[in-house]
Amino acid sequence: MNESDYPRTYRTSLWWLVPPMGIGFVVLWAKMDVLRAGISLPVLAAIALLVVLPAVFTRVILHPDRIEVRGWGGRSEMLRADMAGWRRYRRRGVSYISFKPNRSDLSSLSVAVRFPRDEAWWAWLKSLPDLDAADRAKAVAD
Repeated sequence: MNESDYPRTYRTSLWWLVPPMGIGFVVLWAKMDVLRAGISLPVLAAIALLVVLPAVFTRVILHPDRIEVRGWGGRSEMLRADMAGWRRYRRRGVSYISFKPNRSDLSSLSVAVRFPRDEAWWAWLKSLPDLDAADRAKAVAD
């Protein structure tokens, strides 16, 4: 990991947002019979924006010594020195990376991976223990 590559900011890819919005509008249109239910398209558009805009404004910032997540809900960060490692998981079709603390008084920090990753991202991530790989290796050894 080359510290001169950081800080590095990652933003949600707008292309990631197009399919869910399109599918959402089709499902709402087909299931609710929007016009008969009395819900106008501007109201549906406002609801869609309230769902999508937080993802658009979320930023993941990698620093040499920490990771920071900024969004409408505030700001969270975790120091590398406080990380035991990371795990991957999926929820509702979205991939997440969860940074696990090495102390019980700290909480995990999860990042929705909705942005293009580059070599700097992978170098930063691979400099930490992959807890899933460690579990697999332990299971094979047992």
